Amino acid sequence: MKSSATRMNWDWVLDLIPKRIRKVKKNSHKFFCNTDCKYFPCHKHVVDLDTFSCLFCFCPLYPYDCEGDFIMKDKKKDCSHCLIPHEDYNYVITFLKNELKK
Repeated sequence: MKSSATRMNWDWVLDLIPKRIRKVKKNSHKFFCNTDCKYFPCHKHVVDLDTFSCLFCFCPLYPYDCEGDFIMKDKKKDCSHCLIPHEDYNYVITFLKNELKK
């Protein structure tokens, strides 16, 4: 039996969403980009801002010896050339899962 009720058109909601965040990505729970951040882009050598994710703004891999592009400066890890947390969600999650199993 078909419903006689008409579906409500929710297109007007799009007008409430700022244009900069309207782009919905597949697996959007793995991606967030804050172009309004005063530090954006935090890595000056970023080429593709459409794939640059701010989800891990502070890298959860910082305390670990990861495969990222980092150097040690005065006994501190400098990750300013590393883009792993901004481009490879799956690597970060897999790495952390493996560390937690240890």
